[in-house]
Amino acid sequence: MRPVTDGSAVVVAITGASGVGKSHMVRWLRAQLERHPRRNELVVVSIPKTASLRRVVELILEPLANEQYEALKRELQRASEALTPSTAAELLAAAMGEGLKEYRERTVELVQSSPSENGDLKPFVAVAEHARSLILSPEARDLWLSKVLLRIVGASFGGTSNPVDRQFRDVDLEPPEDAPGKTCHIECSRR
Repeated sequence: MRPVTDGSAVVVAITGASGVGKSHMVRWLRAQLERHPRRNELVVVSIPKTASLRRVVELILEPLANEQYEALKRELQRASEALTPSTAAELLAAAMGEGLKEYRERTVELVQSSPSENGDLKPFVAVAEHARSLILSPEARDLWLSKVLLRIVGASFGGTSNPVDRQFRDVDLEPPEDAPGKTCHIECSRR
């Protein structure tokens, strides 16, 4: 609730596990803002859990009415019409690959800077490398992860009544039944 006099904005994201009181906190915060002496200077945007990514941006831009924001709204419309689900899934895979690369590099730096304290992080370096290779592999994406990435992208762009649709699930990481080598893996692991 501090005054912002430098022209910046305050964005507050309230996150947490189910049942910890996020909704209660949002209702309390809204009540405080409604009675704030400078209420007429505030722009408060509430985002429903089911909102698509596009809807989130629309809700943020909605109360801002001038030509600059109208141009942003038009650009958002053009960009969302041009982005196909398959392209968005490819971009998601690329972003995940880049994120895993950065995570790996940070983890390597931690291990190298203090091996005695951070030596237990070494396995995470290998996991990040393998996960990145898998995600960036065209074969793995086409044969295994394409449906998963499309579900996540679709739920993010189109909105969903089930926010879990935007997340990876345990079953998403199981190779499909017709994946090459899966039969051998299953048969070999039974022996």
